[in-house]
Amino acid sequence: MFIDFTPRKIKCLQTVSSPSSPWGIEDGLRFYFAVEVGFQTPDVMISGRKYPEPDVVNNHPIKAGETINLDNFLPQNRTSWQTKSFNVDEGNLVTIWLIGVNEGLPFFGGGGGSGSEVSTKIAQKGSELAIEKLSDAASEEALERSLSSGASSLIEPIPVIGALINAIIELAEFIDESTDCSGSAFIYKKEIIGRDLIAQLIQNRRETTLIFNQSQTLRTSDPSNPCLVPHYEVTLDINLRSIFTINHLQTASNVVPTPAVDFVPYFTFCAKKVNKQLTVWSAQRDFLIEFFPNFKFQLMPLVWKIEGIPLTKQQQTVKINLPVTIQPHQQSMLADVEISCEINLNQHLFLKTKGSDGSYQIRVEAFLPLQSLQPPFKIYQYILRVDGQEMYGDAGYQEYLECVSTKLFLISEKIKKTKYITNKKPFPGQPSKILTETTLNSDQLQVVEQFSTTYKNNISYDIREIEATLQSIVKLLDKF
Repeated sequence: MFIDFTPRKIKCLQTVSSPSSPWGIEDGLRFYFAVEVGFQTPDVMISGRKYPEPDVVNNHPIKAGETINLDNFLPQNRTSWQTKSFNVDEGNLVTIWLIGVNEGLPFFGGGGGSGSEVSTKIAQKGSELAIEKLSDAASEEALERSLSSGASSLIEPIPVIGALINAIIELAEFIDESTDCSGSAFIYKKEIIGRDLIAQLIQNRRETTLIFNQSQTLRTSDPSNPCLVPHYEVTLDINLRSIFTINHLQTASNVVPTPAVDFVPYFTFCAKKVNKQLTVWSAQRDFLIEFFPNFKFQLMPLVWKIEGIPLTKQQQTVKINLPVTIQPHQQSMLADVEISCEINLNQHLFLKTKGSDGSYQIRVEAFLPLQSLQPPFKIYQYILRVDGQEMYGDAGYQEYLECVSTKLFLISEKIKKTKYITNKKPFPGQPSKILTETTLNSDQLQVVEQFSTTYKNNISYDIREIEATLQSIVKLLDKF
């Protein structure tokens, strides 16, 4: 999973500089930000200066109560604080470092001198050239560990503390030896196992925010030091960039035609117009349906459900009582359908349905077991239409459908020119009852238009429902 990290703001509640500091109660803040993921090259950023040269202040002065918006205070040699996208696996150890250093500020000292000796040492030790060399060393170290550990360790949480991070920590400890209140203002370190981070991001709709405060700092204070105990809050955004998708493919594996039967048309107008015997039959189709995600978790395998029934075995058959339609007799009923289910090693779901069960809909869901003590988190839901029995007819039946479709189109055109007021809508399965109790509104017009444009080419649809709806509309309009 591709994830990136972006610090957003630094809020100062209390500086480390005290009134006894040579430069006063402001901190001259330098911010170091680093992220490590497994054996990948760490991403490290260092803040620059608030004021452009030739100003003598080369860091960011900050007082208690002030906040640095990092979107407006960019790191050195970077266009933003957003890290590269790390490829985070479930077993990776993700380590985040947020370090604030009070370098001090320029001041006029006794004897005609000015400045801070410690600040000069910091600038020398944290030069850009040294950072690049340390980063290269950290990358080489990570690579050597990766090669020596073997592929079997890739899903284990393995810490990689590179030379660059160690150098930053040493820098913070080094300046804490001073007595003029230069030194570390905060040292925040966060370690997260990849699985926990991915789970948190999924639950929070792909992004999460961490707030670091003084209770989490690794910085220690010497009670004998005259400096203040600093309190800084740092806000960090973490974003999941990978897109989770689950697609499906539905293939007819076997098609068996049924014997032809007579069809008696119910819509009188079109029945008279066609005026011939109509014959219909159905094709019973077995289906193989595959649901395939574009991701795979080893420590969080997908949990699939069919109509709320968990699929707990690699292969199993579920029997579900559902509303089904049997063709060509247009019978709607509640009946048991059997679905064979299989989950392969890639966590793909395969369903096998039987055409003899009829046509129906099923709800397919996928869940991730994000937390051991919480129910699985739903990431996917799809209503699958299984047209196990599709209705066909002879030339007379096709002519009848053409007449019905044309009639619906003419009615929809007439309704467009007429105003009706109501809040009721026709519901599938109850067209006669609803439509005879009310007049037509724009919602009903939309239904009629859908009938007239769609059902002409969808002969597997319930023609009896179409006929009943059309007959009711004709009665209401009383002109057709």
